[in-house]
Amino acid sequence: MLVTAYFYFTSFTGLSVASNVLCCDWCFYLRS
Repeated sequence: MLVTAYFYFTSFTGLSVASNVLCCDWCFYLRS
């Protein structure tokens, strides 16, 4: 149970970090 919760938590944070990086890259591309 704890392992699955940890897995979901890490995958969720990993997705949010990846989406933030993609957003930053897109904003930087639009500004240049």
